[in-house]
Amino acid sequence: MKNRKERKSELVQMLADNPAVLEQFYKDEIFTFKELRNIIHLYNTGQPVKKD
Repeated sequence: MKNRKERKSELVQMLADNPAVLEQFYKDEIFTFKELRNIIHLYNTGQPVKKD
């Protein structure tokens, strides 16, 4: 199992080809499951997750 810092580093590498999403990831400074889901959705669709 990797530690939190390693997981964040790997995610940054994955998001590196989309500067806008990477910037949003750094700006949010939150590393929860919900935030990760939102960042991945933004990366895949270009749209933030719609809140209910």
